[in-house]
Amino acid sequence: QNARLQVLDDQLQALRDQTFGMGQTFQNVTASRVFDLTAYTNTTSRAIVIYIGYNLAGSGLVEVQLRAPGGSVWMPGVVGCWATSISGMTTSCVIPPGASYRMQKGSACTITHVYEYR
Repeated sequence: QNARLQVLDDQLQALRDQTFGMGQTFQNVTASRVFDLTAYTNTTSRAIVIYIGYNLAGSGLVEVQLRAPGGSVWMPGVVGCWATSISGMTTSCVIPPGASYRMQKGSACTITHVYEYR
């Protein structure tokens, strides 16, 4: 029975290591992220979420693009935009394991914070 329990415990640990949210925390990465299409890769074994806070001094947008692991094509992840000045906007995007993301913003946009839930 002990051997069977050990196998089940190992399987449960493997499942925990892959389950979104288990052991993950918010990390402030504002200082290490730029919005000039620099690529960042999710090197973890599970999905992470990026949260971007911003203000707009006029019409503008924030965009996150995704690239699949081993892929070469960038695809839309999420676009946050507004037609007039507004503050306190937030947009988020799920980044799968091994996938890369990059960000860009319009000139009317000021980034207030970037967090990753990882």
